[in-house]
Amino acid sequence: MKSAARKRNFHLPLPDETYAALRDVANAANVPATTLAREVIEQWLAERRRMATQRAISDYARRWAGTNVDLDSSLEAAGVALEENSKRVSGTLPSDSLTAIESGLRAALSLD
Repeated sequence: MKSAARKRNFHLPLPDETYAALRDVANAANVPATTLAREVIEQWLAERRRMATQRAISDYARRWAGTNVDLDSSLEAAGVALEENSKRVSGTLPSDSLTAIESGLRAALSLD
């Protein structure tokens, strides 16, 4: 959560059952219900952004599959090298590799 960011009020009427469930969960977690609601909304929005990016990548791949712009040769070589390296190393990819991959995909899809 970005506490330094300006916060704005948003009036959201909730059905009694939803309100009670939110209060119960907030009380059990020992956090204010507004904080819990804000965090859940932020997580939901982040998931929506992730899904939109995933959909854009999928649409792009379908649109250009089999054409001369199917894969950038340097990106393909990097992907192959990364795949070969990941077979030799157990565990997850380092975060800098994931960042580089995401940056490359965003640039290719003009998402930035």
